[in-house]
Amino acid sequence: MANFTTKKTGNFDLEGDGPTQDSDLSFRRFVFEEYDKIPPVAGGSDYSAIGNHNGYKVIKISKKDQKVFSQTSRGSGENKTTGLFKKKNASSTGNGECSLWWLLNAQTAEVRRKLLENASLTNLPCMVNQGGAAGADPDLQVGDTYLEVKSDPAGRIKRLESLGRFSRFGDFIDLVSIINAADNFLNLKPVPEPKTKQTTSLDNLVYEDLERGAQAFCDLRTVIMNSKDLKDSPVFKRMKNTFLLFDEICNKPGLNKEILKTCTKQGVGGEHIASHLFKFVASQILSEKPGFGNYLVNIPSENPVTIESIHIDKSKLTADKFKTGNNFKIKGGALMMKMSAFFA
Repeated sequence: MANFTTKKTGNFDLEGDGPTQDSDLSFRRFVFEEYDKIPPVAGGSDYSAIGNHNGYKVIKISKKDQKVFSQTSRGSGENKTTGLFKKKNASSTGNGECSLWWLLNAQTAEVRRKLLENASLTNLPCMVNQGGAAGADPDLQVGDTYLEVKSDPAGRIKRLESLGRFSRFGDFIDLVSIINAADNFLNLKPVPEPKTKQTTSLDNLVYEDLERGAQAFCDLRTVIMNSKDLKDSPVFKRMKNTFLLFDEICNKPGLNKEILKTCTKQGVGGEHIASHLFKFVASQILSEKPGFGNYLVNIPSENPVTIESIHIDKSKLTADKFKTGNNFKIKGGALMMKMSAFFA
């Protein structure tokens, strides 16, 4: 059903992101050293939709701001600074974050003066928020809102693009492994012992394959769990323990219980299980970066004259939208998602 490699799961990584030392101070330092001042933002009223709308929005950069914005987006934070702020492998900050930080902060003389004079740089309109223990924090904070910033070709939010790797989401991999075992059983392949600790990494998976495997899982579960004649068979004992482990994982508190509880019901069907499993893993990664209620922002790398922004509304992430392969899949160990199909 799915492509697995046997290796221990690693730390969380989102398109190369990791714990970072970037800060408001390093962003300010880059802007200041580039221009020997903090350039004013001319079209401030045009940018109110960034982090302040529902659905998908394209925000144009004012012609008066395009030069500074484009130059700033070509470097960011410690990637371009020197001295105390220089890093040997400064790859944690992508193009666009520093330019957006400037665009949202340098709109008034009062804030520009603060950027020049206040070394602590507290309570800025837009603050750097990168890092976290697993590198899973969104890039920028605007009030109570968080922005995860990408710098990909225009139209990113309407394409199937990577959300990043998800190797630390062991519950999802465990559940798919159990489904894969049931599918293997029907194809006369060995049935492994149920495990309580994940040592398998999932590489590639599309909805159609997961649905087929989940239906095989449902059919076997119904037969084995309801049969008294099979109780003494070692193979069926292992399968029964595997089904019980599946239910145990689905009934964990938090996102598991909210999304997966109905998957424990016998006869629920492969379509239901497959769509809810995909919803579950997508919810895990989106709940952290950028977080529900926050925004994914794309600043087109080849021509940053517009900003694409989409609101990550939890109520719009319904299981039925995962049934279309062009909306969501796992490829090369990364979650691929068309954000507009879910949140526009």
